[in-house]
Amino acid sequence: MGRETRFILRLARNRRKTSSGETVSSQQMRVPWNFSDSRRTNLSLDDFLVAKEAAGVTFFNGKEPWMKGVNKLTWQTFFRVCTQEMDDLSEKAVKHVIEYCLEILEEVEAKIPRKTSLARLEAALDLQYAEQYENKVFQYRWALRHPVVNEAVTRGLHNRFPDRS
Repeated sequence: MGRETRFILRLARNRRKTSSGETVSSQQMRVPWNFSDSRRTNLSLDDFLVAKEAAGVTFFNGKEPWMKGVNKLTWQTFFRVCTQEMDDLSEKAVKHVIEYCLEILEEVEAKIPRKTSLARLEAALDLQYAEQYENKVFQYRWALRHPVVNEAVTRGLHNRFPDRS
């Protein structure tokens, strides 16, 4: 079997059909994030936030005019939600911020040519960092200042890229 044939067979093996009938490679398929403190159990983002509230974390409960019309964070709406203090985030806002951070990580991960590891992901983040408000990696690091966001992202990363020690 020739080199070209093996390559084509490997590509075909790595392709999957989505629910809409599209074909995507296994590298493009989203791996769900796990926010448990152990890889042995799965914990969704919603369950993680409920557990945080049960553990005594208080989220902002007042009116949020800055969240009006924001169903998903983008680089344009990030600083409408994430202020300097980041002390006025509701559970909904924290969820949006965590989801935005995970999207940034997935975008950076997709640009890594070989098998992704936590070290490679961190190096790729460093390369894309610029201290500018519209820079997504700058926004990612800004968001990690919030303790709940930091814990969720850290747990998600450690579950996706376990320590090899």
